[in-house]
Amino acid sequence: MLEKQYYTSEDCIRVDKSIKSLQEEITKPNPSNIYQLISFKNSQERAFASQLCSDKIETQRQLETALLITKSAIEQEKKVLGSSKKEENIYIGVGAVVLLVGVIILVKK
Repeated sequence: MLEKQYYTSEDCIRVDKSIKSLQEEITKPNPSNIYQLISFKNSQERAFASQLCSDKIETQRQLETALLITKSAIEQEKKVLGSSKKEENIYIGVGAVVLLVGVIILVKK
């Protein structure tokens, strides 16, 4: 499938999918070219192993997971900070009203 010297994680994913589809083709009843399929699947598996594709796919998965977690954390923080800012404004408003009432009471006396 791929003739590169170095596989990227995307290349490894393509090889992994190719191996899966070849395996499915081999397990069908009476495939006419079973020996070719097995030979090609074996060569794909060797390439997958020699290029350390398991590690590359796992690293890619971890990076994507970290990105999703970071985005989720940012959204959650914005929600918390947004409500905190809203509460802060309410407290300032209530404080201003109390201060104003206090000033009015002092002025009337």
